[in-house]
Amino acid sequence: MDLQGKTSKEILHNFADIAQDYATKDAYSRKLIEVIAANSMYQMSQIILQDSEGIDDQTEAHLFDHISTMIASLLGAICLMLLLKNVLPMP
Repeated sequence: MDLQGKTSKEILHNFADIAQDYATKDAYSRKLIEVIAANSMYQMSQIILQDSEGIDDQTEAHLFDHISTMIASLLGAICLMLLLKNVLPMP
């Protein structure tokens, strides 16, 4: 995939297309975690693209901030989930 000269939105569209193809084509022959990761990448790309539709001049800094915030939120949710799993006893 050649990314030279492409805008942020074009790159995100490419990521979304690749992830969707990976998650849907031959999904039965792939590991479940790979399909889940590809589906998550597709969903996150779509969310970022939808958020940036109203903005004509999407700056790289704004896109980086948006992606950084999304990754930090995911990591925080995973850490909280693991913490609760280890702290709260299961019946």
